[in-house]
Amino acid sequence: MRCHLAFIREQAGTDPKIVESLDRVESFIDAWAANWARFGTEVEGRAVYEGLLKDIRASLTKLEVSSLEMPNEVFLGRILEQLIFQMALAHPDSRVAKSEAPVAHPEPEEKATGSVILSGSAKAFRPADREPYRNRFDRPLFVVSTPRSGSTLLYETFVKAPGLFATGDESHRLIENVPGLAPPQRGWLSNQLVAHDATPERAERLAEGFYRQLKDRDGRRPTGRVRMVEKTPKNALRVPFFDAIWPDAEFIYLYRDARETLYSMMEAWHSGGFRTYPGLPGWPDGTWSLLLVPGWQQLKRMQIPEIVAHQWAITTEVLLDDLERLGEGRVQAIDYGTFLGSPQSEMERLAAAVGLGWDRKLGDTLPLSKTTVSKPDRQKWRRLAHVIEAVWPIVEQADERARQFLADRRVPIRAAA
Repeated sequence: MRCHLAFIREQAGTDPKIVESLDRVESFIDAWAANWARFGTEVEGRAVYEGLLKDIRASLTKLEVSSLEMPNEVFLGRILEQLIFQMALAHPDSRVAKSEAPVAHPEPEEKATGSVILSGSAKAFRPADREPYRNRFDRPLFVVSTPRSGSTLLYETFVKAPGLFATGDESHRLIENVPGLAPPQRGWLSNQLVAHDATPERAERLAEGFYRQLKDRDGRRPTGRVRMVEKTPKNALRVPFFDAIWPDAEFIYLYRDARETLYSMMEAWHSGGFRTYPGLPGWPDGTWSLLLVPGWQQLKRMQIPEIVAHQWAITTEVLLDDLERLGEGRVQAIDYGTFLGSPQSEMERLAAAVGLGWDRKLGDTLPLSKTTVSKPDRQKWRRLAHVIEAVWPIVEQADERARQFLADRRVPIRAAA
């Protein structure tokens, strides 16, 4: 639904009534996602889903969506029906989908596919006529690291490489809105996903979700096969999952000094701005921050410094186990401190290592990333040195392993492609 709504927004223009209508649809999708987390495909949720459909249709009828014409001369009501509402409850007994649909103005039918044709811009939405989305990706790149390791800054810099496409943001919702991938549907075990979670249907839905949101550095949409770079912190627990979907995928491991990272993770927990699961069952205050690690239930009697240390250590061990199973040449490693000190040379190294070029000149100091909590200072961790030293035994072994992995896999010195 979110992918289709994003597709519609691209065509929508600036008509205030159309924008308001699509905002209401987005609120409907938020409500749908919340109830999906509760019911999934269970039959007892059907009445709730039908009620949501009834309410959104009534709301849109008041806005007269059946007479709102998109810039490409297709009526909004018809587009929403075919791309979202009729597909919402794909069941022969879903009478709501047929009986309460807003009536659009008559238009010529496209009988060949029965799909909405977005004329005017020569674009057609015909999934059945297209190559599977999963096959449209060439060696997708995944930046993986522990939380608060500087991956946002690396990602925001790396997306400037020529020929690279990205969604422009973290993909939490895009991934967890695929049925069966969100923690509530998996017994709240963790964010970890493995190869058998990558069913063909999930793989295709996820690939479509990514592809529809991709843009290059100049804002252009893809028209064929693409190199994608993706960065979502939870993906540190999903390497086998993405490897199963794209066996040619490549991974960029980012290491940041563990003391700096622990400080930043504690800062994130205390800030309240990184609450990923505000209703986590069984957690003392119901609010969990950052990625949900395997065995999180054992941490509920601990204070934030200990929770953060275990988060870091568990994530690192799982991530390195998974990366070490990949074939030669599929993993590059980069050190955050080195990247900050020499952004130009490090970007040239990284781009060359994954078969890309680099044609931008970077200054000695990079701009702040959008997830910055407080002013950067590599010595900030010393403010909590006594706290970090107290929990250091929890992370020490994993940190030694991470440093060795970095030394073994660090992006080699090569001429830029």
